[in-house]
Amino acid sequence: MGSRYELSCGLGDRQVRFGEQALRIEVCDDCPELARPGLPDPYSESGRGLFLVAVLADRYGVEPTAVGKCCWAEIALPASPDQQIVFPLVSQRSC
Repeated sequence: MGSRYELSCGLGDRQVRFGEQALRIEVCDDCPELARPGLPDPYSESGRGLFLVAVLADRYGVEPTAVGKCCWAEIALPASPDQQIVFPLVSQRSC
């Protein structure tokens, strides 16, 4: 399984930051169209990225910028080093 980072409007900027309570991931590009999560066609080769972010992140959003948009997601960090980060398993479709 792999991951692809493709932009239809140009090169993007990626940032990952650790805060005291969350890991924040940002992907910004120069495309003005604001991304929206949706359930992709089962035979499509793309269109699942923001859907997966919406399922796995504690918070996420898309904000317009002066030159395009910035998609971001936050994953809460454990309160103590002994706690594990747990992601829910969500089943939307069956084959």
